[in-house]
Amino acid sequence: MFCAYSWFEKPELYAEIRETTLEWAGAGERVVMLDSAQAESLRPAEKRQLSVIELARLKKRLDEAWEGPAFGGYIGRPTLPDMKGLYHFKLDQEKTEARLDCLLLDLALSELPPLQNPALHLALLALLEHAPDLEAIFLPFGDVSDRDKAAMKMFFMAPTEEPGWWLTKQTFQRVTDFIALSNDLLTPTWLEVKMEVEPALRKLIVRLFGRYGFRDKVNVNLTIKIGPLGEDIEDETAPVVITTYLPKNEQNMPNLQALQQALRDLTLVRPVPELELKEVSAVQAKPFEHQQSKEVYRIGRRLVMQIVKEEPGSSDYKPQPEDLVIKFTRSVKGFGPSEMHIHPTTHLVLELLEKWIKPTEHTKVLDLGTGSGALALTAASLGANYVLALDANREAIELARQNVRLNGLEGKVVPVGGSLGLKDDYEGAYSYAEHLQQRPPELDQAMPFDAILANIFADNLINLSSALTGSLRPGGLLLSSGIAEFREEGVVAAFQQAGLELLERKELSHWIAFVHRKV
Repeated sequence: MFCAYSWFEKPELYAEIRETTLEWAGAGERVVMLDSAQAESLRPAEKRQLSVIELARLKKRLDEAWEGPAFGGYIGRPTLPDMKGLYHFKLDQEKTEARLDCLLLDLALSELPPLQNPALHLALLALLEHAPDLEAIFLPFGDVSDRDKAAMKMFFMAPTEEPGWWLTKQTFQRVTDFIALSNDLLTPTWLEVKMEVEPALRKLIVRLFGRYGFRDKVNVNLTIKIGPLGEDIEDETAPVVITTYLPKNEQNMPNLQALQQALRDLTLVRPVPELELKEVSAVQAKPFEHQQSKEVYRIGRRLVMQIVKEEPGSSDYKPQPEDLVIKFTRSVKGFGPSEMHIHPTTHLVLELLEKWIKPTEHTKVLDLGTGSGALALTAASLGANYVLALDANREAIELARQNVRLNGLEGKVVPVGGSLGLKDDYEGAYSYAEHLQQRPPELDQAMPFDAILANIFADNLINLSSALTGSLRPGGLLLSSGIAEFREEGVVAAFQQAGLELLERKELSHWIAFVHRKV
């Protein structure tokens, strides 16, 4: 995947990544495209080793990407040294224009056309999220073929008349071929195109399916269940199933072949499962009516989770005098409450929060694995004076900070990257790299806590049981969730051994949540 250098918050962690990157860059023959003297455009790509001077210039680029005036990162898994390449973009001051300034690729990726390369696609995904106001991107790859345009279309980018420049979605327009559209709609047999994917590949596969599927339409099946209040809730433990449809006719077969080729190219970066193809009727292939979205969820007696939409006047929700409203941005990136679902583990902890957190007793709270910040925001809204919201996922922290501002809780809720930092003692406690799990200084400064909220997986709860207890004051509360039924016994035993007394057990949709007190 693409790991941006700016994601490594601590200098010592970044320094380790930088050194590993430079070692990889200088260790053998690479596909190289970079300038030698800050020229306006890059030299054509060539296969060779980097010189000592070029490695020094590369080090400067990596520092720029970490410090902020540029954006760059490496292609590979988050755990080093499985590196496939790196991309570096220069940004203007307003972050409305980006220019590809440097790339290095493993030779395994060298035969792919640059604009059709999945490594570039992963880098573009990260760049567009980093700078959402980008209007144009310069990619110095020479002539642009029809297949290049098709590949870039899934990022809503279109080439300009000026060589190398691509306009982003602000100026992107769809052109409809009405004759081809009519032919598609009259086709009696369609292909259902489906794939189960891991979360790390979800965004790119959605874009690929949207590019090659019928009219950019994609269904993402989040395994939706019905909650106790009639709301849709997501089972986050299930695979993400992505589906699109294609009319089975001569004009669409090239799209299917192109999608299959794009997936084969992606395997050079990361393995992907096989496509599932199934013939269906035109009626069965009607994938274009999406589920009705939902913007308000009522939890417990007075908690209200509201998804705030950008369109003025789009909400018909009128708060009641007793409602305690927690607001979330519309784009939640899979964390916390969102349109169409709220996970039962989140639902459980919110109900327990409302019941157990008291303003006079629980003024200082830790939310471990905060995600969107739902639990932290609720704790602060219920009266906690200080909530430290920790997460090892950089995207989650950025999202939590947005939601803190949206609710006007700056200073009361503090989202920080990191965790309890127990990788060395408890191998396998997290799926994140070790540098993302380090204890931030804010954690040690705030200990002990009056309450800890831990909506994380059962394995993590078991591995961190002693650390969780050690972070609580005597009599402090631990509200835990994310526990599947078959893991309940192990969590109960670990918490008992760590000196925690069970106060309440709650169950919803085969998930378990507990309230414990430190003896």
